[in-house]
Amino acid sequence: MLLTPLRVIYIFTGEYDRAEVEPPVLPLRQYEQSARQIHDQAGRPTDWPDPRGVAIEWGWRVVPMKAGRASTTGETIFYRASAQPRMRGLMVWHEIAHCYLREAYPDCGEADAWLLTGALVLSWRHAKMPREWAIDRQSHAPDWFLDARRDYVLWHSTLPAIWAAE
Repeated sequence: MLLTPLRVIYIFTGEYDRAEVEPPVLPLRQYEQSARQIHDQAGRPTDWPDPRGVAIEWGWRVVPMKAGRASTTGETIFYRASAQPRMRGLMVWHEIAHCYLREAYPDCGEADAWLLTGALVLSWRHAKMPREWAIDRQSHAPDWFLDARRDYVLWHSTLPAIWAAE
């Protein structure tokens, strides 16, 4: 199923029925830990690496296509080379999430993959920075995705304070 930006935003807001996906199975902290592991093991020298380099460091082949949508076999990541750079980056990040989850957590679905994609694209720490700061630095994801990830992090950052007050 092709997920539109609106459906991805529904996943970040917990509206899985509207996104037409199963709810995620992993706890929130696991997406952040997995993203750190993926970045650390790739050994990229920046907080904002090209996802194609990350995939290659993990041993996944990265293959540009002339047409079609991004996909993965679990060993090879296919992406549309003609896509705008930020969208192309997001496609590759998302397929990295699928590759990793297939190996580490095979019961995960599309919602898990998008939540891990968010953590790969914009860490929890960076998501708390001003919007323009994140957009200026993360050139491998479109603005709408960075906004959705920032909103997700900012919302979840308030929850412990709410629970502690009860």
